[in-house]
Amino acid sequence: MKFLTRDILSFYKKGETNNWYLKKYFTNTKEVGLYKPFRKDAVATRYNKKDNSIETIDEHNTYEVNSIGCRGEVYENSETLALGCSLTFGLGVPELGRWPNFLSKKINKSMTNLGSPGDSVQNICINAIQYCLNTKMPKEIFCLFPDFFRSRVVVDKEFYKSKVNRGDIGKKDGLDHIFCNPTIIKDNNSFFMQVDDKNYIEDSTSPHQLILNSVNYIYMLESFCLSNNIKLYWTTWHGPTSFILQELSKLENFKLKNFTCFYPDDFNLQYDGIGGFVNNRCNMNTHEHEFKDHVSWAHGSDYAFIDGEKTIKNSHPGIHVQEHIAEFFYNLYKEENEDN
Repeated sequence: MKFLTRDILSFYKKGETNNWYLKKYFTNTKEVGLYKPFRKDAVATRYNKKDNSIETIDEHNTYEVNSIGCRGEVYENSETLALGCSLTFGLGVPELGRWPNFLSKKINKSMTNLGSPGDSVQNICINAIQYCLNTKMPKEIFCLFPDFFRSRVVVDKEFYKSKVNRGDIGKKDGLDHIFCNPTIIKDNNSFFMQVDDKNYIEDSTSPHQLILNSVNYIYMLESFCLSNNIKLYWTTWHGPTSFILQELSKLENFKLKNFTCFYPDDFNLQYDGIGGFVNNRCNMNTHEHEFKDHVSWAHGSDYAFIDGEKTIKNSHPGIHVQEHIAEFFYNLYKEENEDN
C-alpha cells in the first residue's frame, strides 16, 4: 500500500481554522445557507472606506437571515421549496419581491426559500437533499440553477506545489469558490468558449469536468425527488448553460429529464444575462405590478465597490425579472397539474 507523503488527518482535527469547514461539509447540520443564522445585517447598508472587504451594498432593502442561514420565513410544514443562488435569495430586491414569494401566492402554498448567494449546482443539490432528510419531505421543489462553472474546492497549496501567485486563495480555511468564467459565443451551430480570467488558471478545473459534475449532481437530485414522490421543476438563468443543456438533451437517453429552458428558441447571447433578456422582451413601463414604483423594479438596488468606486454594473436583476421567473415556474406547475 502506498501512503501519502504528508499527514492529512491533522487537518480534520477541530480547531479555529477548520471548524467551519468540518461543520459545513462533514456534519448533518440543518444550516444550509451562506450566512450565520439570525443575522440582521447579511448585506451591508453602507460603504465603510476603512474596510475594502465589503463587496455588496444595498441601501434600500433589508436582509434578515433565518435559522438555516437563508433569507425569509422557514415554514416547518411547508410542502414546497425554492432552490437557487443569489437570484433566489433575492439580492437587490426586497424580501417580498423575490420570485419564491410571488410563486407562493400564485399556487397558494407556503414556500421555504433555500436560495444562497454564490451557491454552485453541487451545493444547491446537496443542501436540498440534506434539508429534506432533516425536516420534512416536500411535495414540490422549484429550482433556478446558476451556471455550471461554479465550483467550491479545497485549495491545498502545500500538497500541490506551484510557482503561480495564488494571492489570497486558501488563506482563511482552505476552501474557496473557483470560477472558470467562460465566455460562450454561438456561431451558427457551433459554440466557442474562452476563459476570461486567467489569474488563477492553475487552480481552475476544466469546464468539461464542471459540466459533467453539475449534470451528475442534478441527476442525483432528480433521482432523490423521484424516489420520494417529489415533483421537481428546474431551469437555469444562465444563457450559455441553457444552450449546453439543449445540446446535451439531444443525446439519446440523456439522464436529466426535468429540464425546461427559460429562454425561447430565438434567444441569443447579445442580451446581458437574464435581466437584459427579460427587460428587452417585456415593456416594464406598461407592466402593471404592485412593486412597479419600487426602486428595485427595473434592476436590483445592490451594488459593489471596486477599487473604491461605486459600481452598479454587477447589480442583480430587479423585481420585474423576479416576477417573470415566478410566472415561468407557475406555468410549468399549472401545466403539470392540468395534465394530472
